[in-house]
Amino acid sequence: MPAPPAADSDGSRAHLLAFALPAAEQLHRLADSPDLTVLLADRDGLVLAAIGHLAIAPGSARMEAIAGAPGGSSGLCLAEPIATRTRGLLGLADASARLSHGGVVSLLSLLRTTAELIEHRLTETAPGGCIALHLHSHPELLGTPLEGLMVFDAEGRLLASNRHARRLLALPTEAEGSTCLDCVGQPWPALRARLGRFPAPLLLDGRDGQTLAALVRVVGSPG
Repeated sequence: MPAPPAADSDGSRAHLLAFALPAAEQLHRLADSPDLTVLLADRDGLVLAAIGHLAIAPGSARMEAIAGAPGGSSGLCLAEPIATRTRGLLGLADASARLSHGGVVSLLSLLRTTAELIEHRLTETAPGGCIALHLHSHPELLGTPLEGLMVFDAEGRLLASNRHARRLLALPTEAEGSTCLDCVGQPWPALRARLGRFPAPLLLDGRDGQTLAALVRVVGSPG
């Protein structure tokens, strides 16, 4: 595993690298092209890992400069934000410029799916004592990477959420710190009271009038 750059005072780079690097390596395997490089960067665009064609040392370049790397200026760069409390950026760079339109669309879909998986993993790694809210319009998808996931602290303030949760509830990306009532329309004591007492999903109102099924669990608890 590449070492994160210096000055990682809050550990965010190391945390992002630990949970996102396996998914980035899998993305490179699935893309299956000798011309492709998968890039993982922190919230400031500083490259933490480069897997593949372009020889970019961790910490030596910023994501916006990748297109100017040897062979990169005539190629393709795709990027997808990792919008969690530990923010980052996942990118794909192709130096060959030989990709068809269909190939670009497929890569973009693969890139977005990988970023979603990373977001889900980072969201569920909140510190102990927090409460997670799993939600989806289809109850059978609860507990999968396709679910919406939100984590609240002991006071009912939102610590983290993945893109599925924000889309289902029409929340902004910068929703951290919002109250449980503001996020899901439920007072915190009522939501917390469901822990261990109501195995059936709670029903919440989502965007566009849809009904969402939700489960309340302690972070790290399987049930």
